[in-house]
Amino acid sequence: MKKVFLLLVFPVFLFAESYIGSFRGFFQYNGKRFIPLWTNGGVFEILPYHDALVLRTSHGIFLYHPLSQEIQPRNSGLKSWLLQEVENGMASWQEDREPLMDIAIAPDNPEVWVACSKSMVYLSTNAGRAWVSLGSPTFRGWLSVAVQATPILTVWAGHALNGIFRYQKSWKRESAGLFSDILYNEEISSLEVVSTGHLKGVWAVNNFFPFLYRWETNRWKQRAALSSDSGYAAGLSFNQNILSLTTDHGIYQYDGENLSPSPLPEEVQAICSNFLLYAGTPVQALIKDGKVFSELWAYQNTILNERQQKANKKYALYLSPLVLAKPGRFYTLTNLIKAKGINAFVIDIKDDWGNLRFSPQTPLLQQTASVRPLPLSNILRYAKNNNIYLIARIVLFQDRRVYSLSNYAFAVWDGEKNKPWQGIKKEKETIKEIQEYWVDSYHPFVWEYNLAIAREAIRLGFDEIQFDYVRFPTDGENLKSVFYRAKKTGMTPESLLYSFLRHMRKNLSVPISMDIYGANGWYRTSLRTYQEIDLLSEFIDVFCPMYYPSHFDQKFLAHPPAEERPYRIYFYGTKRNFWLTRGRSLIRPYVQAFKIGVSYDRAYYGESYVQKEIKGVHHAHGSGFTFWNMEGNYRILTNLNLRP
Repeated sequence: MKKVFLLLVFPVFLFAESYIGSFRGFFQYNGKRFIPLWTNGGVFEILPYHDALVLRTSHGIFLYHPLSQEIQPRNSGLKSWLLQEVENGMASWQEDREPLMDIAIAPDNPEVWVACSKSMVYLSTNAGRAWVSLGSPTFRGWLSVAVQATPILTVWAGHALNGIFRYQKSWKRESAGLFSDILYNEEISSLEVVSTGHLKGVWAVNNFFPFLYRWETNRWKQRAALSSDSGYAAGLSFNQNILSLTTDHGIYQYDGENLSPSPLPEEVQAICSNFLLYAGTPVQALIKDGKVFSELWAYQNTILNERQQKANKKYALYLSPLVLAKPGRFYTLTNLIKAKGINAFVIDIKDDWGNLRFSPQTPLLQQTASVRPLPLSNILRYAKNNNIYLIARIVLFQDRRVYSLSNYAFAVWDGEKNKPWQGIKKEKETIKEIQEYWVDSYHPFVWEYNLAIAREAIRLGFDEIQFDYVRFPTDGENLKSVFYRAKKTGMTPESLLYSFLRHMRKNLSVPISMDIYGANGWYRTSLRTYQEIDLLSEFIDVFCPMYYPSHFDQKFLAHPPAEERPYRIYFYGTKRNFWLTRGRSLIRPYVQAFKIGVSYDRAYYGESYVQKEIKGVHHAHGSGFTFWNMEGNYRILTNLNLRP
């Protein structure tokens, strides 16, 4: 992959050494070796402040003084979140800063700083010594910020779905002129205030279908298209009378009239290449010879970890319990499996109802689980004999068996009716219960129970653990009555999922994959499910978005020629999912190999529909795919080309 770097310049102080921010921490480079300075977390952004450096890290904001090598926290007033751990059946908690998405310093007053987490925007007027919350005028999803101190203190904040907001004593949405799809504005990946020169004003970049904008007369005006199609765009900065930004086609400069490629210093590329070999992770931010480089991950080669090397390029069939319950049904698929080069199976180890589909040996599972074993031995032997990679699907937090255990001790609770919660829906005048049974994902038993299942799957010979329903209830007119009895005050759904997957990563050595809704791989949002894949990618080797065209709004990407819609959804979706993880995770989508009665499927579903899905994944450099058909009817693949 081509390497491209973003060039900025220090306005005040020139540093003789190079400084690097990465997922593994903060490093100094003296021309010969990398020296760790702070390795307690990731460092994602470095800004100059007089003769010091401001670091945006995974644990908040720090100020680094190169002369004294002192690192000072600047987190007073920033919101914390609570993380959970479970050991020997007992939960414990630790407090940390809620992850920050951006930080900016006012160009007309370096004492004025602004920062944002996904849930909140913060302002400091004393260089980060104390922060005050400016609140949030919309739902969780802040991504970028900028600030100007004069003539009126003004904060600009970009959102993942709702465009841009301006703060002057109160918030006001200012999204007129921004690009949007049929549902939302595209995410605002970067904002920049320019205080001098012919580019003076406020500038913005949106991601994915990227444009560069300038704020003019109460609306945003497009000044440059950053791609002829989809693309990555971020890292907007002002330097030497030009704007610079990173795109997936390279680093570009904008002088007010023309957009042109920026020259790339070879010595910076050499540092980044050497650091990748040294640390096994890309550079996120770099300062060299007084110049600032950012968003460097976008154009560096990615080194797959050992787990990802095993999980890469898997072309799988989902084999449901319906298929595996009768071995003869499975063996009707073997000719297709060989002919099409299928090299992976996804098999339910715990199904959608909480049944274990194997005979457990762990006492915890023997004593508590609902066991309905499948005749797996011959199928697992077939897989091993044919070099087929085995993926164990575990449905996590929807589990009818655990829901009912110990007089519903582990069930999500109805806080209004004081009984186990179950979603309800109204059909005409009738109220019906939704047949989903959600467990309290904060409870230590739920963690230990599912970890025991994963370990049993590895014992059986499975190569990868795939978690599904790693989320919270989304359906029901009574969602407001949901109550989690095991929840510690201070925890959030987002911090729970982060904590749970951190625990699984700590305790499992095999690749971990995670199924997500298509929308959660398309947008940087935790709406409804609370799945924030940009944060969870720290622990997940493979994301498996369900980009089923039937499940999107039927007008979504259905512009002429409408028959190309499956290709568009899988092509754009796979790329977006990769960008959202910052290249940290493999993307292996589920491919729709079934038809339902929605309008688009009625008009277009067939071999061409599925072939276009496959082609979209390949063209977006996906890491494989899994065909889903609950009935195991994969005849539609017979005449298709599954490989690039």
